[in-house]
Amino acid sequence: MSKKSKKPFNRILSGWGLLLSLCNVSLIGVGFSNWIYGTITSASADINASVGEVKNGNFFTMGSVNMFSLGPDGLVEDYAIVSSSTIEAIFYIDNALAYEFSNGGTLNFKAELSCSDSSFLSTYIGTNPSVSNSTSVNTSFSGNTLSSDVTYTVTSTGTSTVTITYQVTDDGTMNTYYSNKPTFAFAVRSK
Repeated sequence: MSKKSKKPFNRILSGWGLLLSLCNVSLIGVGFSNWIYGTITSASADINASVGEVKNGNFFTMGSVNMFSLGPDGLVEDYAIVSSSTIEAIFYIDNALAYEFSNGGTLNFKAELSCSDSSFLSTYIGTNPSVSNSTSVNTSFSGNTLSSDVTYTVTSTGTSTVTITYQVTDDGTMNTYYSNKPTFAFAVRSK
């Protein structure tokens, strides 16, 4: 009887058993290969996207901002009390980069002067700044920011120096801000 029971078992091992053993070895091999390849932490590839072209729009470089001086008696300039002064912001435009964004050499950008005290800004800072070599300036006042939309002509080479001048006028009451001077921020960006 033992001979009969061994024959079917030998047949199972020789046919299906061998097949099951190979499947298990295959599955273990795939599992280990995924585990080994899964440890890659970085990869790079060149992608050529034809949907649109991204350009570097950083063609402005800040120069300096020259502020008015406020003393206990009002505006001070050259050690004298005056009734008017200026805030002067100077920045540079890389014409070669800006020309790519311009419309045939006409560049539109936004300049913003922000003040920590909106009342100070609306009372003492003029709303019509002058911009050197610009073709037009449209300014709006909103909250604590004076925004100017500027149209400027650029060439395809070189660097342009741009000066924006804001008029500051003291009506005799600015000295009340001497102990609590407001802070200002200037920004320029492409439109």
